[in-house]
Amino acid sequence: MSRVRVQIMNQFHRKSHEYKAIKRYWKLIQQDSRKLSDKRFYRPTFRMHLTNK
Repeated sequence: MSRVRVQIMNQFHRKSHEYKAIKRYWKLIQQDSRKLSDKRFYRPTFRMHLTNK
């Protein structure tokens, strides 16, 4: 799974918004979707409230 994440990250420039978002939230990407929370959190990267799902 981490190899796929790195391949996707390599498609973006290091200063791009997408690259930074994937780098920051890599643990969420690798978690089992059944274990993710429905609680809303403010995500400064996206400038909005989002759930982990």
